[in-house]
Amino acid sequence: MNILVIGAGTMGAGIAQVAIQNGHSVALMDVSIAVLDQAKSKIGKGLDKLVTKGKLSKEKRDEALANISYFREYGEIKPVKLAIEAVTEKIDLKQMVITKAASLVSDKGIFATNTSSIPISLLATGFTDPSRFIGMHFMNPVPLMKGVEIIPGIQTSKKTVEEVVLFTKGLGKIPSLANDTAGFITNRLIGIYLNEAAKTVIEGNDPVEVDRMMKVCFNMPMGPCELIDLIGVDVTVDMLNVMSKSFGDRYIPNPLLMQLYNAGHLGRKTGKGFYKYENGKIECAIRR
Repeated sequence: MNILVIGAGTMGAGIAQVAIQNGHSVALMDVSIAVLDQAKSKIGKGLDKLVTKGKLSKEKRDEALANISYFREYGEIKPVKLAIEAVTEKIDLKQMVITKAASLVSDKGIFATNTSSIPISLLATGFTDPSRFIGMHFMNPVPLMKGVEIIPGIQTSKKTVEEVVLFTKGLGKIPSLANDTAGFITNRLIGIYLNEAAKTVIEGNDPVEVDRMMKVCFNMPMGPCELIDLIGVDVTVDMLNVMSKSFGDRYIPNPLLMQLYNAGHLGRKTGKGFYKYENGKIECAIRR
C-alpha cells in the first residue's frame, strides 16, 4: 500500500519504520530538513538493530529502506491510499495539515490522525469526506509497542474502521476500539497518572523513588517521570490541556510540568527533563 506519513518526529518516524518493515511504500513528509534527516538516521538505526538481533535479514532491511522517500513539499507527493498525520498535538496545526494534505488521498483512500487526545470528529471537519477519516493512536515507541487505539469519529464509516483494523493487524499491532472523547481510553487514564506523579515530586518526593516504586510495586516497565521524559513534557502538557477542556481541573498541568515546559526542558528530546541525558548517562535533574 502507498502511505503518506505527515510529521517526521518521534511518532511519524516510528510509524514509517513499521510500515516499510511490513512491505508498504511510504512517503514521509516534514517541512524541516533537520527533522527529516533525524528521522532517516533513526529509521536506519532501528532497522540495523533488528538485523543485529537476528529479527530482520540484511536483504529485508535493504528492501525496507528502498520503500521510503522523504519530502518537504506536498506538491511533490503522489496520491496515496492512506495518509497518517503525526504532527505536534496542536489543534490548529493538525487542522491545517489535514486540509493541505486532503487532496493527496485517493477517492477511496483513508485519512488517519495519530492524535493522542483531540476528538476525531473535530479534526474530521478538515477532510473532504469525514466517513473516510479516523483516529489511529500509536503508542511510543512505535516499533516496540503493540497497541494501537482505533477511534472512529461520528461520521466514520464501518468500512473505514474495518480497513484500518485490518491494516493495523498487518503491521503486527493489536488494535483496540475507543470512543471519540478527548484522550480516548489510554491518555484519559495515563494523563491523571502522569499529572499526579509530577505532583508527588512537587510535594518533596525524589523522581527516582517515584519511578522505582511504580516499577517495583506495580511491575511497570517504566516509571511515570521516565515516561514523561520519553513522551516529551511538551506533548504531556498539550495532552492535558486538551483533556482539561472536556473533563475539568483534574487534568490541568501542574506547576512543575509547566516550569519544565516553559524552560524548554522537555525530556529526552532536549537532553533534560526530570532527568539529564548526557553522554549516554542518565541522572536525576530535580532534587527536592
